[in-house]
Amino acid sequence: MQTSNIGETGITSIRVNGVRLNELPIAEQHEARSQLVLAEDAEREQKIKSVLATYPPYQISALNAQVKTSRTSILRAQDVIDKENQIIAEYTGHIARCEIRDRELKNLGVELGKL
Repeated sequence: MQTSNIGETGITSIRVNGVRLNELPIAEQHEARSQLVLAEDAEREQKIKSVLATYPPYQISALNAQVKTSRTSILRAQDVIDKENQIIAEYTGHIARCEIRDRELKNLGVELGKL
């Protein structure tokens, strides 16, 4: 009696002359099952290849190391930005005080270029 394997995948879909392995005579069933190990190995190998093809090939430890390096670089860059902002604030303060000085000297009638 032939049975359909429509919708079945893997080892359960294997038929010999349209008959499931469990429905074969004992001798043929034994011979087919001895070959089944090869089919199971091939199916497992195909599943492994499928998983490897689906996901990125990177090692987690390498990615974690790169993330750590990038975070360290960001911190170093932030330190540089903070120092530059301090310099800008300092120079802006000097500029403001110099403008006040120049106004006061001008009010006193002093020419700025002759000091």
